[in-house]
Amino acid sequence: QKKKRKSLISFTIEHSEPGALADALSVFKKHGLNLTSINSRPSLIRPWQYIFFVECEHVPTANNETCTKDILKELETICHACRSIGSWIDGRDLIA
Repeated sequence: QKKKRKSLISFTIEHSEPGALADALSVFKKHGLNLTSINSRPSLIRPWQYIFFVECEHVPTANNETCTKDILKELETICHACRSIGSWIDGRDLIA
């Protein structure tokens, strides 16, 4: 059985564009990722711009070998800026 991985990804969107956040979140759905946490913080770079932090769980299946690079590549077409903060093995899988 494959262990579940989690990743933390941050991105900014155009706040004046209706549906911009929904468009960004749809990328995670398209790649079959389960969102476990979403937070936003002011960016301090531009007024009214927020950085979104999304923690997602890679649920391994035969048809889902999504890589964080694939997600970032697609987010780059939708968002102003995006980056991977890190990935790790879900610790709940290690507890028997």
